[in-house]
Amino acid sequence: MIAIMILSSHLTYTAPSAPRNFSLSTVRYFPNLLTATWTPPIPKNGVITAYTVYCNTSVNGPIIKTMTNATTLVATINFGSDMFAQYSCYMTSNTSVGEGTPSQTITIESREPCCTCCCCCNSLYCLYFS
Repeated sequence: MIAIMILSSHLTYTAPSAPRNFSLSTVRYFPNLLTATWTPPIPKNGVITAYTVYCNTSVNGPIIKTMTNATTLVATINFGSDMFAQYSCYMTSNTSVGEGTPSQTITIESREPCCTCCCCCNSLYCLYFS
């Protein structure tokens, strides 16, 4: 006689913790773009299915939402033409359980476009960011 024992385990997950090392940077020559980078949360509390970056601006207020897939650890955020606006951004991780804890909020200011050729870079702003 052969006895078969079936072990049943039921894992319950909670929403993931916040993504780590969330940072924002401006994109040279493109004042309406920001790049967000991060590392996965610890603990993940399951399988990460997506990351969501939320940003709002001091100029027009609505929240801009950018989602990425689970394997991407960078996102580009397009803000249109709001020059010199302040943006406050945070992000979350997502699992099948739902959206996790928000990261810290980062505030960054968009900037004027820098010159694209050396002959016209008379602006102190362009020289500073070149």
